Amino acid sequence: MEFECSVCFTSYPISDSVIYCCPFGDEEDSNEVHGTCVDCVRGLAKTAAEDAPVAKGGIGLLCSSCNNIIPTESFQIYLDPDIHQTLMKRLQRESIIEAGLNDMSTCSNCGIEVWVDRDTDFYDCFCGRRQCRNCPRIYDEDHQGISCEELDRQQSPKLESKLSEIAIRTCSRCNVPFVQWNGCNKIVCRCGAKHCYVCRERIEDYSHFCQCGWKGTTGECSKCHKSCPLHGVAEERDKKRMEEIKKKLDGENNDIDVCRKSDLNLSGEPNPNPAVDLFSED
Repeated sequence: MEFECSVCFTSYPISDSVIYCCPFGDEEDSNEVHGTCVDCVRGLAKTAAEDAPVAKGGIGLLCSSCNNIIPTESFQIYLDPDIHQTLMKRLQRESIIEAGLNDMSTCSNCGIEVWVDRDTDFYDCFCGRRQCRNCPRIYDEDHQGISCEELDRQQSPKLESKLSEIAIRTCSRCNVPFVQWNGCNKIVCRCGAKHCYVCRERIEDYSHFCQCGWKGTTGECSKCHKSCPLHGVAEERDKKRMEEIKKKLDGENNDIDVCRKSDLNLSGEPNPNPAVDLFSED
């Protein structure tokens, strides 16, 4: 008796180790299950530990052949310790995102996710940045005692931050920033949320896009009356908006360092609002 791996399509004796997918909740695909060899499961785990999508709620890996899942307990014994540790942290993060915990915050400087008391306005991240708990800003003297919304109204826009807002998208579900390097304009975040890279809106499927071949940077397609092409134009539209911002802010001093000492808490004062890294091994 043999089984065929659903990833590499190699046939193996059934006596060899095989990991099967299984249906789970709303993700149930069918009663059919697919077997994956140990080597391919290790490969799937390695890519998932880095940035590939994982099963909803961080309960395991996604089957490569259907909507079923590969539960963590069915394959973790085959993983190298380093991959296992990294993957478990990734799955823990996904489970917290899925749970929608309001006490989690992401540092805008280093990207680490930490637990912060919801009654505090800021915290000192492990990277040294004094981070506002409720927005991506540094919590400095300009922010102290002023709400994020009020600061938005008070501060004149700086070129660097405005250009970053144009170039970088943020997932509406898990708040992870991302940029597109290639492929079409339907972007699937590692948390499973789907977005249009052109207009940044949350979408469900390809019906959002014009697929007539229209490549306009403004307006809409004359055939389907949709304003977001499936391929291209996002970079051109971003550049156009950047030029408009540059012209508007012409004359301001825009020589802003990427990392400034004022970004960090270097005073030596005790940390009044410690962040808690839920994924630390210490």
